[in-house]
Amino acid sequence: MISSRLTQLGMVLIAVPNANSPFAARLRWKDLTHELSFTEETLAQILLSCGFVDIQIQEDKSVITSFICAARRILWFIAKWMYKAFIILGIGREAIGIPLEYKIIGIGRKANE
Repeated sequence: MISSRLTQLGMVLIAVPNANSPFAARLRWKDLTHELSFTEETLAQILLSCGFVDIQIQEDKSVITSFICAARRILWFIAKWMYKAFIILGIGREAIGIPLEYKIIGIGRKANE
């Protein structure tokens, strides 16, 4: 277990495919090593069950390194909110907090023993 290898104040940071992403199916089947995709809830549950506390789940946003990257980020921001509006029609206000980036990051601190 990762937790047993960490120091008392150790933390874990894990990036996984985001099952909420509109690109989830492509990411899931593009790389055979990705056996699972996770939602923010399932990733938090796994970290909790492994003994981590103070869990945070964040979207993994790409780093802007050029004008083209910046343009893609702006277009993705617009498309993401259009997609999120569609989801809100289906499941309500809960959709507002759903991360849609292609990867999510889970951060957890080792629980005091």
